[in-house]
Amino acid sequence: MVLSQIGSIKHQYNKWADPHALAEALEFSVVTGNLGTGREGAAFADTIVLDPSMGVKARQRFTLYHEIVHLLLKRNDELYSILHDQYPSDKDFNHIIERLCNAGAAEFVIPREAVRTAMEEKGFSISLVRDLSSISEVSPAAVSVQLALCAKHECIMTVCRLAAHPEVDEPLFSDKLRPGMVLQVSMSVSSLRTKYRVARGSRISKGHLFYEAYEAEDGEVVRGEAPVPLRSGRQWIVECEAMRIGGQVFGIFHLRPAPVKSRYQLPLF
Repeated sequence: MVLSQIGSIKHQYNKWADPHALAEALEFSVVTGNLGTGREGAAFADTIVLDPSMGVKARQRFTLYHEIVHLLLKRNDELYSILHDQYPSDKDFNHIIERLCNAGAAEFVIPREAVRTAMEEKGFSISLVRDLSSISEVSPAAVSVQLALCAKHECIMTVCRLAAHPEVDEPLFSDKLRPGMVLQVSMSVSSLRTKYRVARGSRISKGHLFYEAYEAEDGEVVRGEAPVPLRSGRQWIVECEAMRIGGQVFGIFHLRPAPVKSRYQLPLF
């Protein structure tokens, strides 16, 4: 229903590719304001607040679309009613709303068909986050969302950032990491076949493969086995791959093996 609504918006508004122009056409006000640590945007009534300290243009663009979808969902009485019926707890309701807003924002930024085409040509890999993103238009986060939603196997896409952690009182995994800082999950999206999820704010333990990816060159893919950061504390080690783009680590936890064609088969020439 969300993707259908996004399709209708694209058909109705010819300036949809510019999120600021789209917000104006939808009669949403866009203002800037300090939202505090860990928040880049917020939607209130018909007003969207963006934190001015956000990063590159592509990240700002994805965040604005995310908040636009928030307000579009509130206008969709039928969908909102269905969600309230299916997710009675505030925690579950807020989680599904965030997931749908990410899915809608990603569809604005880079349509699923473009990601599926790339998957067929290059295979399913975290490297597509690097290959399909651009600093001005397409954020790596948007590509990550679409990869998860297009995946044909059980997997979890994550985006991690360096964050302050009050419990840290010992040297970290590497001298390159600033004292008192740890990697935390800022966003995760499970594939449609996956019933598990990684909570936002989950801490990545020292020695994890994601730290290795943070240490590696920008855009270098690191593969191996590592534990999924579950709140339950369950030790679940799976195949994963990750890479750093700027100050963020993008990773995939393969809970089940990806289709052979999508990961290792070499193209025929």
